Amino acid sequence: MNFLAPAEIANAAANAGKGKGKLSFANMFVLGIMAGAYIGFGANLATMVG
Repeated sequence: MNFLAPAEIANAAANAGKGKGKLSFANMFVLGIMAGAYIGFGANLATMVG
């Protein structure tokens, strides 16, 4: 398994941000809806289990 140095992690995060900045509004909107649903499912599971 390959591990990244802290400087490489920062560079990878910056590149991911640049990539997300180039997405269209429609793609970013769909990703936002899906992220909210994912968080909601996690909260529902935590409520049911705990």
